[in-house]
Amino acid sequence: MIESFDMYMLIVVALVAVVAIAIMIRRVTPYFRFAYPNAKVQAIGNPFVRERELSQLIESKTFGSFKNSLNTSRDYDVKGENAEEIQRSLDKHLINIVEMIKKDSPKNLNELFDTYLSYLDGNSLKTAIKQKLLDMKVDVNPLTKGNQQIVDIISSSPIDNLAEILQTRGFNKEVTNLIKSEKTDLLALDVAIDKYLLSCIKRVKVPREIKETRDEFVSRLIDIINIRNILRAKDRGYDNEYCKKLFVGDGREIARWKFNEMSERKSIDDVASTLGGTYYFSAIKKEIDITKREKTLQPLEIALDKLILDISSSLSVKNYSFIGPIIRFITARRYEIQNLKVIVKGIEEKINPSKIRSLLVIEGG
Repeated sequence: MIESFDMYMLIVVALVAVVAIAIMIRRVTPYFRFAYPNAKVQAIGNPFVRERELSQLIESKTFGSFKNSLNTSRDYDVKGENAEEIQRSLDKHLINIVEMIKKDSPKNLNELFDTYLSYLDGNSLKTAIKQKLLDMKVDVNPLTKGNQQIVDIISSSPIDNLAEILQTRGFNKEVTNLIKSEKTDLLALDVAIDKYLLSCIKRVKVPREIKETRDEFVSRLIDIINIRNILRAKDRGYDNEYCKKLFVGDGREIARWKFNEMSERKSIDDVASTLGGTYYFSAIKKEIDITKREKTLQPLEIALDKLILDISSSLSVKNYSFIGPIIRFITARRYEIQNLKVIVKGIEEKINPSKIRSLLVIEGG
């Protein structure tokens, strides 16, 4: 009888142990899935958002010296004989490196990577639709396969059926209604496409351990696009009602009511004052005087870009075991490419290195 009881207890203990191990494995498995891609992106790094690494490139006098210096970095292999070709090669590099990270990451993130790539390549969609509406030849070379398919459809579709065809490809009514308009507002169309692409990123189903981080990143991105849109609109003198059309959606801190309040303000100074109490205020406030003195939005534009870089760095720390480091790497690489394209343009136009430096998005700068 005692032996039977001991055997029963042994079975119970074994079952409990099996269940405990299964639960433990389930909890730690996501860490293992992200371990390799996180280690890889941290090993590659993002040297060209740092001033020290950019200094040598800024001093390049020719495209050849620029490429030689850049291509010593182990993951760059930029080609081209002129500014346009080199910039195109840099754009392709960004897409290729995101594809590489996608391949190394958990498969259930494929759709997230694809929708983000489509967003990064969004200008190709905007340009193709505008060319079609203006009865021009569609002459666009998208960087991603998904956008290439859509551009091919735009190019081959009759203009009268374009809206309906794009709707079958998932575009929302806000975009298709603008396309069907007798006289399409091209700026409003840009905003609607941005809004659509951002909403696609946010709708993608992702594992619960990264959902909060993904949502925060996208909502912060939406905030900054809203702020950028309203600052540009005020700088160009658009009226209040038109400004309200440039809203790309509710973000982390900039909701519709806040955007409407910003739209009602008369000047860039007034718009900045409405941001008091938000994450964005101090960075904007620092650049207002420079913007007024130099009569250009460039300092504010760069401040907003730096905020996106700062946000991704913060999320990398908050979600370090999962997608945080990947978000930080891709975001920083995006601004690396932007910096490198600015330098290439500077070489082409023989711009003073100090002027080029002022146009770069530099980490901690």
